[in-house]
Amino acid sequence: MLVTRSRVVAVLAAALAACGTARDGNSPASATTTCASCHGGTDNDSGAPPNDLHGNTATTSMSVGRHTAHVTAGVGCSACHPDRPARSVPGHMDGMVDVELRGLAVAGGSVPPPRFDTSAGTCSNVYCHGVTIPSAAPRPAPVWTGSHDGARCAGCHDDPPRAAGHPAATECASCHPETVGADGELLAGGKHLNGVVDTIAQHPAGYADRADGAFHGPDAIAFLQGRLGVRACSSCHGADLGGGIAPSCTACHASAGWVTPAWQSNCTFCHGSRTKAFDDASDLNLAAPPEDVGGAAAGAKVGAHRPHLAGVVTSNLGCATCHAVPAPAAPLEHLDGTAAVTLTGPGGGTYDPATRTCATACHGASGSPAWDSTDPIGCAGCHAAPPATGRHPGNEPKHAYMGANCGVCHAEVAGVMPQIVDPSRHLDGAVNVKLVTGTYDGTGCSTGCHATLTRFPWAKP
Repeated sequence: MLVTRSRVVAVLAAALAACGTARDGNSPASATTTCASCHGGTDNDSGAPPNDLHGNTATTSMSVGRHTAHVTAGVGCSACHPDRPARSVPGHMDGMVDVELRGLAVAGGSVPPPRFDTSAGTCSNVYCHGVTIPSAAPRPAPVWTGSHDGARCAGCHDDPPRAAGHPAATECASCHPETVGADGELLAGGKHLNGVVDTIAQHPAGYADRADGAFHGPDAIAFLQGRLGVRACSSCHGADLGGGIAPSCTACHASAGWVTPAWQSNCTFCHGSRTKAFDDASDLNLAAPPEDVGGAAAGAKVGAHRPHLAGVVTSNLGCATCHAVPAPAAPLEHLDGTAAVTLTGPGGGTYDPATRTCATACHGASGSPAWDSTDPIGCAGCHAAPPATGRHPGNEPKHAYMGANCGVCHAEVAGVMPQIVDPSRHLDGAVNVKLVTGTYDGTGCSTGCHATLTRFPWAKP
């Protein structure tokens, strides 16, 4: 054990001890047991200067230095000095200052042993200043009487540390919540510099299990979206999420069956029916919420997705009708934290996020219901049933007997009752006219309904 001794002028201390007089208002009785009766006491009651035995408070004085900073950080006196709690202990008041680095200073098994250089006023090979932590470059030894300006963390170890397997992450609180706060500052009274590496598991038990409510999907989506303040999955799971110091996300998902298509290009992996063998060519409706990326079955992120893709009213409303679809080579590029809506289908139009309604030909002149409305709409929700245009029954008394039997003139789209029989022809941007009897040339009918095949113009005079 290396002991460094230096002589100080201790006449005043000896005199105080001899006469039993205390300074700073301490009584003679307390002076025999209180460190601060001779030194320290203004920053804390540990006895660490300031003040020193001569009343000095400047940190540029060797007898003051960084005592307070060390005590505040939780470093006890016995880490640097022989344990001599009472004046009567031999060597305590002999006019010499013994620096004996031990305890916390030697934690982690530093080799060679720690040493304090009285000439330079520096420590070397001490655990306290990161000697046991690998570094990209030698770290200068802090000077006992110097300042602590600059990056604190990088003064002792790289930020983040370069220890084997340590993630390249700066969200220290994620793994060291008892040492560092969410703001990156050391916690007062925390576990920093306690001789051990205190960590917690990055995720709670059951984190990857949707069944117990700790579904990790929203956190992963938040990371992929680049939201501020979220944990960086790649810091532990690898830059491509293929594995690092933590398991491979891709391998884990593949073992669970997300193979063809892979999880990155399977729309239902994040929203919809969670179907591992999803085929967007035939099962596009399975990608429509519910559920949304957070597992919710209702709300603005769910809305009327399913009715639009279910193929009941139309089979022409793919995702690209309302959203930009990511390219196959970059399946996750659409994750940017916003649900951008750009109507590009046969009806075109605009979407108002404030009212959550569309202005589009898809819903006719009646306008659209709110996106997250749960009220069902029928034919009359988009147009009059029957419409009041041309010679529709609503506008032509002679056709009133047909009522809403749309199939009489639109046999390929609708039945004689108000129902859609071929969703692919409904809302396809064209007026599909197929008469039960007779023909239609685009402007008029030649039909046996009128007892002759005389052509009748559709436009009403």
